[in-house]
Amino acid sequence: MSNLKAQLSVTVRGNRHPDAFSVVDIPWHAESAGEIDIPDTSVADTSFAVPFGAVGTEATLLVIKNTNNQDMKVKINGSSSLYRLPPGGVAIFATPVAAGATPIASAAVLCSGTQSGAGQVKYLVLGDPT
Repeated sequence: MSNLKAQLSVTVRGNRHPDAFSVVDIPWHAESAGEIDIPDTSVADTSFAVPFGAVGTEATLLVIKNTNNQDMKVKINGSSSLYRLPPGGVAIFATPVAAGATPIASAAVLCSGTQSGAGQVKYLVLGDPT
């Protein structure tokens, strides 16, 4: 098993905010990373699965970066509750242990409108900590 130490901190006007940081040790055995191509003229709600590959049953780290030119919707575990991710936005889900009930087992991105020009969404999935 490998561990990734992820650290997030916030700096406001040159000063590190003392309460807005976190360090998460993320266990993982498998990874999947790459880019999802969003073809020109894809219509609203066209869904593109995030490939979990060898990760299989549980992601301990899921990073989705919208490098596309429109808002993308993010769906976790097939949920009907969608998160809108604007261009340049990054969604990060990180856990230090296996979740037990309701782990992150799948994710998808959906177009919020008709795609103009080819686009991409980048992803990184680490997991299968057991």
